[in-house]
Amino acid sequence: MPPRPVGWRQRGRRLLADAVGVGASPSRIAAALALGSTIGLAPVLWGATLTCLFAARLLRWPVLPLQSGNFLVYPLQLLLLVPFFRGGQALVDLLNPPVVGSQPGLLAELGRGQGGALLLWLLLAPLFYLVGYRIWLGLLERWRRRHEQAS
Repeated sequence: MPPRPVGWRQRGRRLLADAVGVGASPSRIAAALALGSTIGLAPVLWGATLTCLFAARLLRWPVLPLQSGNFLVYPLQLLLLVPFFRGGQALVDLLNPPVVGSQPGLLAELGRGQGGALLLWLLLAPLFYLVGYRIWLGLLERWRRRHEQAS
């Protein structure tokens, strides 16, 4: 039995090594990380974790890479909230201009902003996934080469 890892970095490396060692290819792990990252960038603070769990169950993928991708982009999600809401609001106004002279209530305005932000994210999600996949695959391949050289 291998010795127990001491720090969080060693534990993370061990988990990743176990995931790669049990037959999961780097491309499959990169796909799961990219999907988790894409879901994690959605402008919905309450739903990314549950959506990742649902996606893992639906696709029969391991939960760990999806949730890891989701949690790793959380700071980026917070930074992108305002641009998503502003861009989404502009997109909704472009598709459905507000009626001149009408005063929508606060909840209607928030609903338009949230809906527009989600619409904008849905339009950008394929791009987020593809870019994330390339980044994660490159990092995993580099990590695997370093790990093989050290062995």
